[in-house]
Amino acid sequence: MALLLTMPLEVLLSISHYLPTADYCKLRQSCKHIEASLHSSFAKEYFSKRQFILTEFSLCALVDISRSKFAPYLTYVIIAAERPVWGRPHLTPAVDNAVEATRRGRMRQEYADHLDLISLGQDLAMLADAFAHLPNLQAVGIRDFNSRTRFRDYPQLEWRSYGANTYYQHTGLLLAKPGPGPGTFIHGPTPLNVDDWPRYEARLFTGLLHALGKSGSKPVRFEVILRQIGLFDIAFNVPRFSEPIINPVLARLETLFLDLNDDQVPAMTTSGTNCSYYFLRVFLSKVPALSTLRLNFPGSDHHRTCEFLSWLASPPTNPIRGLLDVSPPSPVLFSHLRQLDLGKASISIDVLTGLVRKYDGLQGLQFYRVSLTGTNASDSSAKINLWAKALRFFIKLETPLTSITMERVLQDHPSSHQTLEVRFNDGTQSKTWRGKDKATGLKELADSIAIDWPADNLEDDSEDESMDDEDSADELDDDEGDDNE
Repeated sequence: MALLLTMPLEVLLSISHYLPTADYCKLRQSCKHIEASLHSSFAKEYFSKRQFILTEFSLCALVDISRSKFAPYLTYVIIAAERPVWGRPHLTPAVDNAVEATRRGRMRQEYADHLDLISLGQDLAMLADAFAHLPNLQAVGIRDFNSRTRFRDYPQLEWRSYGANTYYQHTGLLLAKPGPGPGTFIHGPTPLNVDDWPRYEARLFTGLLHALGKSGSKPVRFEVILRQIGLFDIAFNVPRFSEPIINPVLARLETLFLDLNDDQVPAMTTSGTNCSYYFLRVFLSKVPALSTLRLNFPGSDHHRTCEFLSWLASPPTNPIRGLLDVSPPSPVLFSHLRQLDLGKASISIDVLTGLVRKYDGLQGLQFYRVSLTGTNASDSSAKINLWAKALRFFIKLETPLTSITMERVLQDHPSSHQTLEVRFNDGTQSKTWRGKDKATGLKELADSIAIDWPADNLEDDSEDESMDDEDSADELDDDEGDDNE
């Protein structure tokens, strides 16, 4: 102990860096001197980002942290889309012993308390209270998964929500999470209402915005990262009575991540046409300060995604609306947008180029599992490398691009009824370009793209690609677009 007390702080920090969390905490609690010496590094590692759930136990911990010496370190609060549930009686097996009876009783109590917490709005009050006392809060997020990225315990332990382990100890069950589709679950018993995950996530989304507005907190990042069920369009409705509370929060946002789901009937406009993602379009008009926008479209319908992204790529309009008019909202103009990320989407090449042309201040693009489609018969039948074509078109724009990331991207090939993998000349499926020489960098990136064309349509030869690239500037002047982690 005497050696530890006289050890230089840099050496102590270096030693503690290799300890697992349990041993690190024991070292920290060994004496007041070491606790004080490790306070700053401990707080930054364990309290700069914390994940909670909508239970009284978990939210009480958040409120306590906001009133502790760790409050200044907490910059990112995540609320997990997991919750206690209760099984249907006819599906619940008989209770055979006292331990199981105690657990079953605790599960019932946790479920009832959770319902009361959210139905009475106490969760929003607690969130607002905590946010109001976090002076350096910069980001708020929603997730439906546990992370294994904590280096100290990797990969054995997950980075779980505060209160999740306690719930497991008391009930013997994991908290319920959304499964691959509506009404399914990864963990937990069958709930009373198996189809309400979209409603729960929608309430969580709007509830967090409402709590931020009530608290006066001013975060600049809002990140929704959902691997199972994305947000349905109804989540983006901001009712009139909430606008004075929520709109100021949205107006300050600079970074927005959204995972979307379109499994709902599209809105119908006055003219009789469908309008996908109607509430989202209105919502985006309330976030004019965005510099980073990430849109993921897992499982979304291709045509609805295309329609939405086409709207996003279109120039703003000033429609004259009647009192009962239901017209598509005017396309937004993010004049501060510098980074655009699209994921898990199928998008036409003219929409992609239209997006880059419209947001002419873009510095970075990222594509994850994006499938590029052609817009004419030549694109659909010939062996034209659409990604290379798009990159070469970007060179001709004045957009100040300095980085492009392509990961597991695809290309539709209708004539063979296939979606083709895009690889690079080093055999990988991902590549990033960064630099200031856009012309050289994008040309090299385009030249590195390789597509394993199907054996049919042998009459199409590679000449079509180079010829089409030369004429692409005229052909891609349309600003119409399609849709998108």
